[in-house]
Amino acid sequence: MRKLALLMFVLAIGCGKKKDDAPAQTASGSAPASDKAPDKAPDKTPDKPAAAPVKDPTKLPGTWHIDGRPEVVWTFNADGTVHIKTSVTEYDGKYTLDGTKLTIEAKDTKTKVYEVAEMSDTTLALTDTEYSDTTKWVH
Repeated sequence: MRKLALLMFVLAIGCGKKKDDAPAQTASGSAPASDKAPDKAPDKTPDKPAAAPVKDPTKLPGTWHIDGRPEVVWTFNADGTVHIKTSVTEYDGKYTLDGTKLTIEAKDTKTKVYEVAEMSDTTLALTDTEYSDTTKWVH
């Protein structure tokens, strides 16, 4: 999937018109009307990247488990704390949700960052930013 996205990105860049390209000329030697400079000066405002869609933080608190694996449970509390339980360990930590970035800091483990791909009343899809794999969680 990443290779396809990279290929599409490379193709999109390669197909664009270069600034150095001279405009096509008509038989009279002048540039066609559509290629002439606009009457007003172009907007000098730098392009801003699109803001990531903000996920509704009120949907996160509650108990979530991996779809098909009820022994792996994460409980997010409205106060920013999280309790994580797996079949082999259990620990507490803190979380923050900033736009679509969910960060979990737990004692005795490293900080984990996830991209929230989907969040609804019943489904939570998290993409591990370190390994690029997505896990579906359910209430």
